[in-house]
Amino acid sequence: MTSDAEKANLLNSFFSSVNVTDNSVLPSFQPRVCEIEKLDNIHFLPDTLVKISKKKLKPKLTSGPDGYSPFFLKQIISAIAAPLCMVYQSFMSVGIIPLDWKSAIIVPIFKKGVSSHPSNYRPISLTSVFSKLRERCIVIDMLRYLLSQNLISKLQHGFLKRKSTTTNLLQSFNDWSVNIEGRTSQTIAYIDFPKAFDSVCHSKLLYKLSQYGIRGPLLNLIESFLSGRMHHTRISDELSDLAHITSGVVQGSCLGPSFSIGAVY
Repeated sequence: MTSDAEKANLLNSFFSSVNVTDNSVLPSFQPRVCEIEKLDNIHFLPDTLVKISKKKLKPKLTSGPDGYSPFFLKQIISAIAAPLCMVYQSFMSVGIIPLDWKSAIIVPIFKKGVSSHPSNYRPISLTSVFSKLRERCIVIDMLRYLLSQNLISKLQHGFLKRKSTTTNLLQSFNDWSVNIEGRTSQTIAYIDFPKAFDSVCHSKLLYKLSQYGIRGPLLNLIESFLSGRMHHTRISDELSDLAHITSGVVQGSCLGPSFSIGAVY
């Protein structure tokens, strides 16, 4: 019988094996904004941190590698918001995040199929809740900037406020109905990008973000967020050996979906 430790190491090895090796060839991607348009800094405000923690952080007791849960942070955020902003701002000024915030504990979620096959599990990363709160602030400003510069297609429905698979389906259904009534032929293609979150090349993503006008300390902070990451996989109370991440964005993070949008457009 396979022990929990063996299962954890088996899954962790599989989650690491899907990483891709960058060929160091940057895509042909022209700047999408003029030189003066840019987002190079994020200003962290105590009121914003309190608002995000109250509305966005679920009061869960599960904790990341640092041992602090979202429930704990929600209880103390009013008292620590101001000094926490100072900490976040100091990281922004140097464009570096702590090494401890780059560590994650992966909880494998079974999807479907044969339960004994590692490919039938989705890795969800438990990271520092303090890092997630900082990510939320960055996502708000990044999406505001990208939308204001028309850098995200109006046809994008995933990971955007007031949009979802439902709005996507409604819009598609309306277009199909118009074509059917007008006796116009139509072609529908469904595309699934396998391991989309895991196969994003960091250098290419950073290059595309720079062409969107995301530069300076913010781009350096994003590079620091992506590089040098590592993870364990946990089964019951057993942790696997440590593995390093060479590509992809963190599933379960707040910045991951925004980076995926940036990698596509």
